[in-house]
Amino acid sequence: MGRAAAMATTGMILMASAALGQTVAPPPEEVVVASPVATSGETVLVPGIAEIQFSPRFWYLFESYGQPNRRISPNSFATNNGDEFALGGASVSARFNFLPETIFVLTGLYGTNGPAPAQNESFTESPPSVLQNTNNTNRIDIELLAISKIPNHDWAWIAGGRFERHDDTFTNTLFLPNSPPSNFKTTGSVSLYSGKAGLLAGVPLTADANLRLFGNIMAVVGVGSESAGPNFGFVGPDASIGLQYTFSPTISADMRYRVFVYFPFSAPPGTPSYVVYQGPMIGVNFKF
Repeated sequence: MGRAAAMATTGMILMASAALGQTVAPPPEEVVVASPVATSGETVLVPGIAEIQFSPRFWYLFESYGQPNRRISPNSFATNNGDEFALGGASVSARFNFLPETIFVLTGLYGTNGPAPAQNESFTESPPSVLQNTNNTNRIDIELLAISKIPNHDWAWIAGGRFERHDDTFTNTLFLPNSPPSNFKTTGSVSLYSGKAGLLAGVPLTADANLRLFGNIMAVVGVGSESAGPNFGFVGPDASIGLQYTFSPTISADMRYRVFVYFPFSAPPGTPSYVVYQGPMIGVNFKF
């Protein structure tokens, strides 16, 4: 349940304190790179698809929880130690002639918490027992967004949906009084489905506009489902800020800092009050 709720909490705390200084999901960021909002001049349209961009992307993600310890029953509690994930993947964005001011972006990322698997303990007072576990997680993030330029402004609207899944394998060691330790494995999974909407902007930092500052912020509402517990809802912000440098009309690179904060509701007792996902992301963008 800890991971389920944990997965469901990444976008509001940092949103209030760092609006455009935190990060959004990988897709919006990519779009900023190719979006009319972040570029100056006009793009020459061709029949059918006006523009396609492919962007390999890497995100090193730190996960932390609203409370380091949580009570899961009147006589037991557990620790909430965070994870570190290395996620890799790519985004594909497209702009069409029939909607020349809108970019559609599909992003997929996959990775594990192999760099630093979470290690936790749970304690029961009566009967006394200690359960230690190491959690190995595979994670998939998929997001589809539409970014539409606001006329006569350096801003654009963002709206779309996101799917996130965590598959967990727990390696457990149980300690009981007057008994040797016992080892066993358990598995579980959490799926998150959410919708999001917000704004992004890009500002040139040099006269030739090759170096740009960009940022975005979105509100997220969703529902989570875990294999070993009931469904729950969550809300929060999703934000990012970064720099993009254009090497040529077809190649650019960007780096940013991205943050999610999810606040769960209608969740079982013992669920963390919030979960934060944050970390640096880098990408290279190839425009066709």
